[in-house]
Amino acid sequence: MRDKVPEPLADVLRTYCNVNALSGDWHESVRRMLEHTHEASLFKQQLADAILHRSISPANYERLTREDFDTPEDLLARLGELWRDMYGDEPVTLDDKQAVISLS
Repeated sequence: MRDKVPEPLADVLRTYCNVNALSGDWHESVRRMLEHTHEASLFKQQLADAILHRSISPANYERLTREDFDTPEDLLARLGELWRDMYGDEPVTLDDKQAVISLS
């Protein structure tokens, strides 16, 4: 597990997943922001890494979002929700050599 969440994933979590953030179509705002900065593929890769390799600890996630999770499994479920919001039923994968998982 890493000590620091990489950008742009950290920025998205801090801005759009913070407990004080406005709800609604946050994923559309994220898509527009990422397209503007040309970091969409990097964000997707980082989110997949966080899910597949559990590279974000509950403590790191809480530091960014103020949302508390009791277990890594609870955080994994939340990251899975974020993936589904952004990418629908698309399987989580990093590349052809990595395992593909479904969050259904």
